[in-house]
Amino acid sequence: MRPGSPREGPAARLARWFATASLILVLLPLRAAFAQGKNQVSVAVAGEASETEALRLALTDLVGSLGVQLEMGTVASIEPRVVLFPQPSDDPPLARVWIDLTPSNRAIVYLVDRPWERVLVRFVPRQPGKQQLLTEQVAQIVALAVEGLLAGGTIGISRAAARRELLGSETPTQKPNPTPQKPPVPAEPRKSRVIADQKKAQNSVRWFLGVFYAGELYANRYPFAHGPGVWVALDGEGGTPRPSALGLAALGAVQYRHISIDAQPVGAEFDIFSARVSFGAWMALSPKLRALFAAGGGVDLSGLRPTGNRTTTLEKNRWLAYPVARALAGARYSVARDLALAGFLSLDLLLFHSRFVYEQNGTRFTALEPWRARPGLELGILFP
Repeated sequence: MRPGSPREGPAARLARWFATASLILVLLPLRAAFAQGKNQVSVAVAGEASETEALRLALTDLVGSLGVQLEMGTVASIEPRVVLFPQPSDDPPLARVWIDLTPSNRAIVYLVDRPWERVLVRFVPRQPGKQQLLTEQVAQIVALAVEGLLAGGTIGISRAAARRELLGSETPTQKPNPTPQKPPVPAEPRKSRVIADQKKAQNSVRWFLGVFYAGELYANRYPFAHGPGVWVALDGEGGTPRPSALGLAALGAVQYRHISIDAQPVGAEFDIFSARVSFGAWMALSPKLRALFAAGGGVDLSGLRPTGNRTTTLEKNRWLAYPVARALAGARYSVARDLALAGFLSLDLLLFHSRFVYEQNGTRFTALEPWRARPGLELGILFP
């Protein structure tokens, strides 16, 4: 048998395939994010200057993180008729929003979709000394509705139903009353429907796919192993989260690594496929940044190809599998609605001690002995 040499042909082909696939996967979400950046959300606010400025900052933070263009302005007052009767437009925005902060006991949020067929109305009660809470609640309502529209969902009720609730028996042919009017307090059944809609949004689940490159401290004769991989993630998404919000999460990862041990008289080539599934919780640090803490396990599947010189008798290629436990912590930062950067610190623990040995003249030599505890780092991108 001729002296063994690293067989990097298959690994090189796999690396080229992975690089091409990664480029395609990166360009698709970037294209979607660029297209989504053309979506506009028009907001008109009536209220005191201090309240309006605080709301502008909150909306910029929450709604701006969704990858839409936010246009805000102030008005002296807001009448329901302005919301209920469409105004012609050649290029309508994704959503039109009116926020009335002038009432002393509550804030009123009106939001209509692009075709002006659906109307969302929310009443947010004021609490003495808790102006920041009111601002956050209003911004959350707008962000959840915009996120739903971006996902292709519907909002609120039909414009005809909203007209009946807010204007009663008045007909569209009546002249608008120039005197500002306050919308009536909604009836109890409507409050129940609002609460149900919000719970439905909070209980939604969001899937992600991703690509990453990872390295870890691996073994005695090969201390650093690295290679590409693919993520599959699941979030118990609550729409756009407020800081300190919590949710369930799951993360699956499949990674490939190639290891070449050049030793005499016997060496080895390893193709290692790792599969991991972890379950845990995420915590929102900001509207764009989430931390993840999880634990789980998986398996390492190693394909072994012995190599050696002419005087060496080699065993056949073989595949070996061994279970692994895992703990990880990391973060995900949303660059756009359809693109996030992610990084995780991991710790893999071999459940059984494993090593690869060869025997010469009755004496055993260790070719590769993976460490029981292997810390690592994964960096990549995620997208829905």
